[in-house]
Amino acid sequence: MKSLTLRKYLRGLGVADYKVPDRFEFIDSLPLTPVGKPNKVALREVIRQRLQLAPQQDNTL
Repeated sequence: MKSLTLRKYLRGLGVADYKVPDRFEFIDSLPLTPVGKPNKVALREVIRQRLQLAPQQDNTL
């Protein structure tokens, strides 16, 4: 249900339909580097693990 609300919100801001993702992955918190910046490598791994546990769907990132 969160994704529908987020999708409506983005479209309400005037974001073009082609820029609104078809799918959202919600996480509790961003993995951070020791300096405090988002850790992109760890984030990819978190999403990869969640997709493996989720029912088989279109798993394109």
